[in-house]
Amino acid sequence: MESLKNMIEEINEKTKKEVEKEYDEWYQQVKKIINKIYEETLAKMNEINEETKRKIEYSKNIIITLAEMENKNAKLNLINNYIDKIINEALLKIKNEKNIQLYNKALEKYVDEAIEAIGEEIVIFCNEEDYDFVMKYLQKKIPKKTFEIIKSNPSKYGGIIATNKEKTIILNNTIEARLNRLKDYIRKELGKILIGE
Repeated sequence: MESLKNMIEEINEKTKKEVEKEYDEWYQQVKKIINKIYEETLAKMNEINEETKRKIEYSKNIIITLAEMENKNAKLNLINNYIDKIINEALLKIKNEKNIQLYNKALEKYVDEAIEAIGEEIVIFCNEEDYDFVMKYLQKKIPKKTFEIIKSNPSKYGGIIATNKEKTIILNNTIEARLNRLKDYIRKELGKILIGE
């Protein structure tokens, strides 16, 4: 009986060792799986963090770009508003303080530019109060009378509009048109002063 008892103990010991060995192998495999999943999870978390950082950086760049564009547009609007004020104030000053001698010199220049651009066969549209002056000046400049003058009030501030007889060439030399042509120059100069462009 003693031998049976020894045998049972031996079998128990052997079984216990096999179970412990299997348990150790199983534990090692589970540990490897856990470590692998942990490493994969950690890598995925790092990937997510990097992607989040990229998205934040991208969003930040977009926000900065949009803010810079808004800022530039606000400055451009401010410049355009100043240009409009400058032109409106200039027009009011011209209307209120019409210096006849200076204005007549300007009319002569406008007519000269028109003749140079269009030629002597020209049609001039001018305000009624400028008609006599423009007529005398044209008679002096073009003695052959190849011109025509039409009273039409093309501008409330003065100046002329000139065309060829066929009306295929039109030169707007009204004071408003000339000031409006200065807008780009004024915008550029104001831009240099206000935003350093």
